[in-house]
Amino acid sequence: MYFTFDIQEGERLLLDLIVPVKDGDDGFLPRMVMMAPGIADQGAIPSWVEVPEGYRFQVVNTSLPDEATYEGFTPSAFYDLGRTDSPATVTGKYYVAVFAPASQEGNFALVIGYGESFTVQEWLLLPFSLYTVYLWEGQETWEILTPMIITVVLGSLLIVYFRKRRSEGIDLQHSFLLLSGLLVTGTAASTLVQTVITVRDSHLGPEIMISIFLFLIPGLLGFLLLRAGWKVGPLTKVGRVKLVVIGVLAIFAWAGYLIGPILAMVSALLPERIGKWPRRQKTPK
Repeated sequence: MYFTFDIQEGERLLLDLIVPVKDGDDGFLPRMVMMAPGIADQGAIPSWVEVPEGYRFQVVNTSLPDEATYEGFTPSAFYDLGRTDSPATVTGKYYVAVFAPASQEGNFALVIGYGESFTVQEWLLLPFSLYTVYLWEGQETWEILTPMIITVVLGSLLIVYFRKRRSEGIDLQHSFLLLSGLLVTGTAASTLVQTVITVRDSHLGPEIMISIFLFLIPGLLGFLLLRAGWKVGPLTKVGRVKLVVIGVLAIFAWAGYLIGPILAMVSALLPERIGKWPRRQKTPK
């Protein structure tokens, strides 16, 4: 597979080749070659790797490390096979080819550059991007979604079971809050499961504190939403403002697949005449 980018002479040139733990353990060991005009040939490449006319190449050696790298924000683990990090020697268009023996198959990722930045759209859609990361690692769809599904289903069953203990029924506004709380709490459950999987595949390190933080924050926000949804009576103005704040925080915490935070904010903005539908006060026996 080929990649291309433009760079100026003297600018930091960082290339990093990584593979999922599962593929690395199965023996998948790709290599990469950097191609640019005006550099000296280094290493040997297979005949099927094409070098553009007027370009030279440098092969970056790779090897499987003893331990996987832990990434706390995802959380995930991967093998860092090899990298090059030095100033670009010439200005122009560079090519990078990643190749492996024909007998080997697996997933890989090529990191190009050293700066990280996100657009607003990328930030909002990050929870869905994490889903693709776990697929890249080799997890099945059911493995990824099970913690969320169990949280929502089990939580819904508990709400149905205990609702008779409330002094009034659950109206539309409180239903939105309860579902929002379950979705946000489901994110905390998913993060916890992925953290356990990642620690199993790599090792404990300081970055696990990031994962713990990303578990605790959605867990707390989910608890607050569930408590607000279970509470009897209409929302106060202060309560509505708090729910909007919680919804915004949940978005920044990548919790609830956007649906949860949106439901929290919608419930806060619902007019009382709509939000209380179809609440009926229980009549004493």
